[in-house]
Amino acid sequence: MTALRFRTTMFRLIPMLLLVGLLAAGCHTQRPAVRTPQSSPSVEAWTRMQVPVTVSLSSPQSMSVSGTLTMLRDSSIVLSFRMIGMEVAVVAFEADSVAVLDKFHKRAFKTGIDRIMANTSLTVGELQNILTGHYPLSLRRLPAGVKYSRVDTDDRSGILISRTGSAPEKKLCEIMTLATQLTPFGDMASKTGLEFYQKDKKVEGTLTLNFDKVKWNDEVTPRKITIPSGYKRIEFDEPLKMLLNP
Repeated sequence: MTALRFRTTMFRLIPMLLLVGLLAAGCHTQRPAVRTPQSSPSVEAWTRMQVPVTVSLSSPQSMSVSGTLTMLRDSSIVLSFRMIGMEVAVVAFEADSVAVLDKFHKRAFKTGIDRIMANTSLTVGELQNILTGHYPLSLRRLPAGVKYSRVDTDDRSGILISRTGSAPEKKLCEIMTLATQLTPFGDMASKTGLEFYQKDKKVEGTLTLNFDKVKWNDEVTPRKITIPSGYKRIEFDEPLKMLLNP
């Protein structure tokens, strides 16, 4: 992959990783959410997870990138992408901030998580639930037309199977668990389909987690992401503009 193609690929994939925040920020008509009581799983909760991840887009353009997803329960989410043996990009969610580093070209942005999660009470822990396919989410407000569905698994935890919305001409958003895998900590989504519309442009893709190579708890080393000196700061909406205007 050439440097130019990689740069374009990364900055078109980043917005899909920020799917939930972009959706919430782009919705103007909202209604209160109905909170569903959460069942108590019969298995011990994980505290740290590190798993290979592949993020793929099929629309507006076809592209794919692989890396590693590292999560500290209810604390942080770090997506790291590598090329020819080097870490070239990082997307990091923490309790109070979101940072994106293009280490290949020394460009970055960092903003408060409240800006990404506008109009919701979505926490890092709940975003982790989305990435692993678990339900419910305790959102304070939801875009009009959005609903949640669930199916109970053997360990009584909930798997998020779909999140759909209706609009006059198109779906607002859909998040669907396409495949699950049994782990020592219960069923988890190994493949998740993502689809939403932003400014009349369709964004569609998948997120695949390889639980055959997962590391748990003490096997995982936490990461703290900082923006090195000398990096050029980019605006929050630049990745989205590149995604919608290929």
